[in-house]
Amino acid sequence: MINQRLTEKREVLHAENAKEISRIDLEKNIENVNKFLETSFTSLKFQVHEDLDRIFVEIVDQITQEVVREIPPKEFLDMISSMLEHVGLIVDKRV
Repeated sequence: MINQRLTEKREVLHAENAKEISRIDLEKNIENVNKFLETSFTSLKFQVHEDLDRIFVEIVDQITQEVVREIPPKEFLDMISSMLEHVGLIVDKRV
């Protein structure tokens, strides 16, 4: 019984630690993926939404550098951010 509880607690802690990645590490990883994709002549660009800290993908025309599509659409993420801000769910700091 005690061993089972310890195992469950370790699994929960491991899952929480796995979820926590620093913003700097996330941006470095995104930058590395973007550099890799540039060399393969693909037109994908990964971005982080500033307010939500969510990743979205831009499909970019290589010749004109015009954004053809965003997944999910940035406007949709902006709308969610605005709604959460009005409801007061976005906080500056986790407790």
